Amino acid sequence: RVGGENEWPKPIPVYGYDDTDPVLGGDMFEAETNCVEEGNMGQVATKGVNNLAYWGGKVEEDGDLQLQQNDEKDLVYDPNKTYVALVVGDGDNINMLKGRNYVWWQARRRRCAEKGVADDLRCFPLVWTISSQLVELHPRLLQYYYEGAKETGKDYFILPPSGSLYSYPSMMSDSVQEEYARTIVSDFAALDTRCSVHWEWFYSWGGEKGALATYFPRFSAVAGPGDALGFFLTNVPYPIPIEQFDSSEDFKIIAPSPDSRALVLFKPHVWRGTDTSNAERVLDPAYSSPARMADKINGLPPGSVTHIYLTSDGGATIDSVYNLVVELGEEVMIVSAGQLVDIALQKAGV
Repeated sequence: RVGGENEWPKPIPVYGYDDTDPVLGGDMFEAETNCVEEGNMGQVATKGVNNLAYWGGKVEEDGDLQLQQNDEKDLVYDPNKTYVALVVGDGDNINMLKGRNYVWWQARRRRCAEKGVADDLRCFPLVWTISSQLVELHPRLLQYYYEGAKETGKDYFILPPSGSLYSYPSMMSDSVQEEYARTIVSDFAALDTRCSVHWEWFYSWGGEKGALATYFPRFSAVAGPGDALGFFLTNVPYPIPIEQFDSSEDFKIIAPSPDSRALVLFKPHVWRGTDTSNAERVLDPAYSSPARMADKINGLPPGSVTHIYLTSDGGATIDSVYNLVVELGEEVMIVSAGQLVDIALQKAGV
């Protein structure tokens, strides 16, 4: 009743982390969206985080944030190449942004500053998910990440799952979906990005009320003209493929009209880590050594346009990313999220 009968902005942000009901590599109610019948909630993952009242109070003291991404060089699609964006996940989790991702970020900056290593092996394009909630909760940490990206020149940021809140947006009512799409577009502008990771339950993609038919087209209506938007999809639970994608499809394009903003939806490609210490993980392609994952990318058909969404819950580290890159063939080109979107449009002739 409290979730439905209130005047709070929708979707309602819920702070903390609900990991009480684990299922197939995730937790049944961790995104909060399906906790109430109205489906009007999303999570700000803050379990284990302290001092947000202090850091959030620095907003007025610091003034407006000036967040600017690195330039993304225009590329021309080559059907003989394989294009891949490497996306570091878990940026919706504020605790990880202060912890694991922070440690990875420091290691990344050291790697990019190394001497005597080829540029494409020490400082290749790398995409990081990062929560727009930091604008209010911890602006100095957000500024730290962006300033570091300017130093490397090859790091980029996108919104985490699923946009402004960890949520399953197609479960929301029509009015909440539209408002949420507007919020995400606003956060795109605030973080100087046009891409987001997006999660939905496996049964929520298709059909007349599914995400592909109802939620994503809302962006073309609310975003106005401009560059195409990109969404990197993950199914929940992740081992189940999204049946609306054919085996040969790398992405789908939603472009309701020539005058509306196009959306590129990338088929899931999850790398949960390198730990294959039990039989279940040995059989799960999401748990792979860097060499095995590189073999998979190297074996894709020429002209493929894809990404890898990396999380650390399976033992991955920033070194795993570097060990992967060393094994990639010459035909594989690592790109930013925005570049992947533009290459997909070129491949599709849009």
